[in-house]
Amino acid sequence: MTFVQIFLFQFKNTIIIFKLIYIKGLIMKMNLILIRECFDLTKPILDQIIHRFYENLFHDFPVSANLLSPYDLTKQKNTLMNTMVTIIDNLDKPKILTKFLIELENKVSKFGIEDFHYDWISQSFLKTFSQFLGRSWSNELNQEWVNVFQFISQIMKQGAAGIMIESENITTQQELNSSNVKIEMPYLTEEFKSGIKSAVKALVLKQIKVEVEKYLKEELNEISRMTPEELITMATHV
Repeated sequence: MTFVQIFLFQFKNTIIIFKLIYIKGLIMKMNLILIRECFDLTKPILDQIIHRFYENLFHDFPVSANLLSPYDLTKQKNTLMNTMVTIIDNLDKPKILTKFLIELENKVSKFGIEDFHYDWISQSFLKTFSQFLGRSWSNELNQEWVNVFQFISQIMKQGAAGIMIESENITTQQELNSSNVKIEMPYLTEEFKSGIKSAVKALVLKQIKVEVEKYLKEELNEISRMTPEELITMATHV
């Protein structure tokens, strides 16, 4: 394996690690118990909630109706219900959920969805939940669902860019429940970018050190096999 191949392999692993940190940070922001308790309240009337969601979406963002007009809305409602159940059921299984969302993004790309459309969907869902839950809807619940939709939109946007997750080393539900610490990750800030640059630089320097040590070892082994006459001849030609 050449130096370039080794570097690219290690660089790829570093990028995967940063992806996992990013996803872990999004999940750590969520109170999964509260989210699921809230969702369980809506399950018996989920069909009504989905129906109202589309009403709110089309009313507040009329352009969205044009995007979906060529498609069977009844089928889309059923699909959305199943999608929401799958998402909430797998919030503690980020690898499974991430792959599901990336596959979902590939399917919905036919609708011509752009990044800002995810904001429309999030706002319409939050509005719909508040309408149905009434006094049970709180600022805390609102923020938790903001976190859920932020996770969904970020993963689907990354899926559109061809990003896949290749490791299972992500925090489990048990690990999340055992800690009350919430981690705010520096997503795509200058600090985060600086961290990536530092990691890449460290990999390059490490690989250069390995290559130099390998070269010196080979040269020393070669010298150790030389006769005194050969050493003198080599020295006179340096």
